Amino acid sequence: GHLGPEFVVLVLLIGLVVLVHPMNALFIAAALTCICVDTLGFMHYWAVPLNPPSYMCVVITIGLSVDYCAHVSYTYLIQPPSPRLERSRASLSEIGPSVVKGGFTTWLGMAPVFLSPLAMFLFFVKPLTLGVLFGLYHGVVVIPLLCAHFGPDALQDYRRRMEKAPPPRLLASGASAGSPSCATTARAQVGKAGDSPPV
Repeated sequence: GHLGPEFVVLVLLIGLVVLVHPMNALFIAAALTCICVDTLGFMHYWAVPLNPPSYMCVVITIGLSVDYCAHVSYTYLIQPPSPRLERSRASLSEIGPSVVKGGFTTWLGMAPVFLSPLAMFLFFVKPLTLGVLFGLYHGVVVIPLLCAHFGPDALQDYRRRMEKAPPPRLLASGASAGSPSCATTARAQVGKAGDSPPV
């Protein structure tokens, strides 16, 4: 199967919903594409053939790398309004150590597999190692650089613009703001009907 185009489109669609801003989704889709290409390229130099086990590990590394990139990108978005470079630095200092610790502990859990004499296990652990390495690089280096130069506005600015927008008109065009609502009119009519003498 072909992973590339379908994967990029899926990341863009999910990122538009989860990451609030389309620019963040574009950054992450570009970073994950580069991570996939880098991992597949370095597998050749590390004597890892492209077979079902190694291909499955490439897919797993993409899932791991989404966390590294998304955490940094979203933390940049929720920073207080300030210049892009300051928000990028603040997001990296706030979430960067946790991302690096998460990537390192992920690799540490599978590092003993390198001691296995079976090549099948090496085909499993080598792509995962490459994926964690490139995922951390793009998460704590590439994404902050992109945000520092081309990042979107702060989420507070976006919310402030939405609050300043005029509210939608809920009343009918012929009704005024001081006129009673339909529910109030209906209750009054029901009360009058109940007060009328029986026929």
